[in-house]
Amino acid sequence: MQKTLATLQPCKLCSSCTFANLETHIVDNRYSFLRGLGLAVGVSLAGTILQNRLHYWLIVEQLPPHIAEDIIGYIMILNTLPESEYTAAVRLAIARSHRNLCEASLGYTALGLLLMLKLRKGDMNKALASKQRIEKKEETDEVILTDITDSKA
Repeated sequence: MQKTLATLQPCKLCSSCTFANLETHIVDNRYSFLRGLGLAVGVSLAGTILQNRLHYWLIVEQLPPHIAEDIIGYIMILNTLPESEYTAAVRLAIARSHRNLCEASLGYTALGLLLMLKLRKGDMNKALASKQRIEKKEETDEVILTDITDSKA
C-alpha cells in the first residue's frame, strides 16, 4: 500500500520514521488503536464534565437542573424562544460549563506535558534481542517471518 508524505498525519509520520517499510503496518495499527482509545475515553470524559458542570451552573443560576440531562434537545427549544432573562441565564450557564470543559482539557494536557518532561531519555538505536526477524525473498517479493534459532542450526 503506497502512502504519500502529504497524507500522513504529523504524529503518525514521526512514529513511522523509525521503522522500516516492512513494519509500517505495525505503526498504522498502533496509531489507530491509540487514536480510537483516546477518542472513546476523551468523548466520554468530556461529556461527563460538561453535563456535571452544566448541572452545577443551572443550580447557581436558579434554573431547573433537569435541562442538563438533554441539553442538545433543549438548545433546539432555546433557539426558538424569544430573548429574555431566562434564555440569557441558560445561555450563560451553557457558556460557563463549556469554559469549565476547556479548563479541564487544558489541565489534562498540562498534566501530560509534565509527565512527558519527567520521562527519562533513552537511546532508540538499540540492538533488538529478538528470536525472529522479517526477511524478504528477492525473487518473489514474498515477506516471511523466520526464526533465528532455526537458521543457526
